[in-house]
Amino acid sequence: MKLKIYAREEYGFGHHIWTPSEQNFEKLQKLFKDRMAQIGYAANPQWVDPEGEWVQIFNEFPEEGDCERDYHPECKCVHCEGEWVDWEGNPVTLPDNGITCHIHEADDSYLEKEG
Repeated sequence: MKLKIYAREEYGFGHHIWTPSEQNFEKLQKLFKDRMAQIGYAANPQWVDPEGEWVQIFNEFPEEGDCERDYHPECKCVHCEGEWVDWEGNPVTLPDNGITCHIHEADDSYLEKEG
């Protein structure tokens, strides 16, 4: 099974499911850091890994219906959290592998794994 990573751009400008070209996490982490140092700023996340697969995703909220209660941070319903979809509107499940990726400038971008 291929490694998939949820990658966020600064300020929520873009969200992506990234299937990196390098599947070994430790090597990928080094490549990510080196590449960010080289480019300085990733205006396009594909600059980080041009050979990888990047699927832009969007958080959509239903147009009809409503949560049974006012918004509460602990509420996990689709009306409060929305759902992730690809550009065709197909539902997308975020990877649950403990890997976090944030893309912006070299000094504040990171690729980390919990634990």
